[in-house]
Amino acid sequence: MTRVPTSLAVSDAITHYRQLRELTIDELAYVLLMLDHPISALTCSRRLPQ
Repeated sequence: MTRVPTSLAVSDAITHYRQLRELTIDELAYVLLMLDHPISALTCSRRLPQ
């Protein structure tokens, strides 16, 4: 059985990645777009801590 991460776990992981790379929300949104990730820039700006 494959475990699916919760939305909180995914949000924490993305926030951690952004902080490690010192990315702005816009830069993170661009990276996710280039990786064809389903999280949009709008979702990033609403959910991730600044």
